[in-house]
Amino acid sequence: MLNVLAKRWLSMGWHVMDPADSEAMAQAFIEILDGARVPYQCYDELYRRCTQLRVSRMNQGLATDDFSAEMMLSCWSTKGGLRDALRDQDVRSGRFIEDNVASDCPSCFGTGMWNPDGLGLRNGCPHAGGG
Repeated sequence: MLNVLAKRWLSMGWHVMDPADSEAMAQAFIEILDGARVPYQCYDELYRRCTQLRVSRMNQGLATDDFSAEMMLSCWSTKGGLRDALRDQDVRSGRFIEDNVASDCPSCFGTGMWNPDGLGLRNGCPHAGGG
């Protein structure tokens, strides 16, 4: 978070705060973002999205808030935000089965082994609500 804040200060033409002074600010951001389960690895991308949001609003002649933890949360959690983009990426890669997570499957409980006809376990559970 300190790196993101330093980028913001530099982009505004300000001097970067001394780390001892900026740690409290970073901690306040982190507390808010942790509360929403935002992975720290996403902070840089959220900063980039916040910047894009501000530029877009300015180009439309709309008022825009300054960079904040709340703006980062908005870029994370709104429909089409970073959280949705990462989820969609996982679905496309096959690491996540949308609306039917393998570990929630009542037939195989994520093992991939199921008993479709009562004659023993078989590989290849389709995770489709019991086979």
